[in-house]
Amino acid sequence: MSDFGIIGKWNTVPSAELTAELTAKYEDALNAAGIPLKTVMNLCVVFDEIYANICKYSEATDLLLTIEKNDESVRIIFDYNGVLFDPTKREEVDTTKSIEEREIGGLGIHIVKKMTDSMTYECENGRNRLTLIKKF
Repeated sequence: MSDFGIIGKWNTVPSAELTAELTAKYEDALNAAGIPLKTVMNLCVVFDEIYANICKYSEATDLLLTIEKNDESVRIIFDYNGVLFDPTKREEVDTTKSIEEREIGGLGIHIVKKMTDSMTYECENGRNRLTLIKKF
């Protein structure tokens, strides 16, 4: 696997009001880097799920979003302060149960896990660092 190069990097205060603006920058960076359309579409869903969770639950005041690419994959890094939460430890959603039988929550993380090839979490210096990799 070749080294990753940065194709987009933004530092922002996570806010639902900024979702459309940040999503547009994110999508533009993926398209400009020549990422296949299907992968871009999947990664936009992934971004929306993770960013919405950060805005809604983390109480973060600082987010560094980095997109990197190599010859075969895209790496997305969400590095943010706020409430520590490791989504990789979240119990799997039982999709065999009806909606009425399921516990509330976790479906977004389930979708992200299914739409990416790798999800890792680190806590460093009191910051959350979620790294997602999607092959194309």
